[in-house]
Order: sequence, then C-alpha cells, then structure tokens
Amino acid sequence: MIPVNENLSIPEEEIVFEMSRGGGPGGQKINKTSSRITLIFDVASSPSLSDEQRHTLLEKLSHRLTGEGILRITVQSERSQLANRRLALE
Repeated sequence: MIPVNENLSIPEEEIVFEMSRGGGPGGQKINKTSSRITLIFDVASSPSLSDEQRHTLLEKLSHRLTGEGILRITVQSERSQLANRRLALE
C-alpha cells in the first residue's frame, strides 16, 4: 500500500511505472540508461477512491490529467531509476 494521507492508501497494483531514457544534458551515459520514470494512476477508475475522493482529485488535478482521468507524473531529475521512482511517488 502506498500511503497518500491518514485517510487514504492506494494499493501498489493500481500504480504503473514506465521507464524510458532521460533527455537533456548528461554526458556519455544519457542515452544508455533508462532512468526517467513515468508514474501512471487511473484516478477515474480507481477502486480505492470513494466517489467524493475521486471527484475532488478529478477537479483539483484536472490540469494534470488526461481526458480519460489518468494521472501521469514524469520524473528525470535524478540519475537513478529508484530515486526518480521515489520522487514520482512523493
């Protein structure tokens, strides 16, 4: 379970992580390692959210959601996949 706050935890099965190669400056290894992480969470269909929680998230995160209500968070600020994954969850 991934704790969101004192009232909500999301099962890890509902979070999908995609790995890809980071862009931008970084030297020789930039195109050889897949350190960029994209976290994907289906807010609109999550069985872990109450109707009230879903409505609140869809409203407050509307600028960050796809048209289908999917949240995508991409992090590539760190060199390691694990560090970027941790930042995406935060």
